[in-house]
Amino acid sequence: MKTNPLIKVLFIHFLIIRSLLASFEPGRLPPSYLALGGSGIAGQSGLFFNINPALLAFDSNTELWLQYRNFYNISQLNEFGLSFRSRIKGLPFGLFVSQFGDQNYREQQFSLHISGRFFEKFSFGLAIQNYFLQIKKYGNYNAVGLTLGIHVKVLPWLNVASVAGNINEPALSAKKGDIPIYFINGISLKPLPKAQITLDFFKDERFDFDYRIGLTYALNSMFSLMVGVRQQAQTFASGLIFKRKVVSICYALEYHARLGVSNAISVGYFL
Repeated sequence: MKTNPLIKVLFIHFLIIRSLLASFEPGRLPPSYLALGGSGIAGQSGLFFNINPALLAFDSNTELWLQYRNFYNISQLNEFGLSFRSRIKGLPFGLFVSQFGDQNYREQQFSLHISGRFFEKFSFGLAIQNYFLQIKKYGNYNAVGLTLGIHVKVLPWLNVASVAGNINEPALSAKKGDIPIYFINGISLKPLPKAQITLDFFKDERFDFDYRIGLTYALNSMFSLMVGVRQQAQTFASGLIFKRKVVSICYALEYHARLGVSNAISVGYFL
């Protein structure tokens, strides 16, 4: 049985504003992170720097990514993102800009990320994030958050990582802690040369642990397949990455039993 679009909109907005203000949930983009079920902070994909800033330390490419996601086939409920990463005098840095919502509710984020590395095995990163919220008939709100991330290459086939988000308890209003603190611990395993398993444990201060698992398999030098599952949200995701010379394209699909399908796509340019 199909869910009425109006019911979907009301349900999603209830989820968003049940704590009165925005959640600014991390990891709605990029699509490849979505395709892995919201896992991958312990992998070595620099594209995930907006989730774990420590991942900027991997690769020295200058990259620009344009990203888009639609939520459950609701035409007005979308997210647009732009990611840019490069190096200045050897120091990795990244910029991430996004806008999520519809005409009644809108979240905007701008963040600056920097990273460094010790002994080739230990990487760390810091993100400074500016949050801006608009709720129709309620007003505008602004806050700044700080996120820390680390990544450790334990063995050639095993990585571990941790992220502590919004550690300064950013407040969008006079009420303390409107944007929740969250923690992520992750493991990355490479059982085969072409396969990688990622397992993340996500903890938002408001909710129980969310267990997320993903699998990436390189079909050949140009195509990689991804699948993922989120335990708490009860979603299944999949995706495909195409990479050729200076261009990469990723498509991801997430399925929720109650709300339906979300689609996401990104195009990357290696400058």
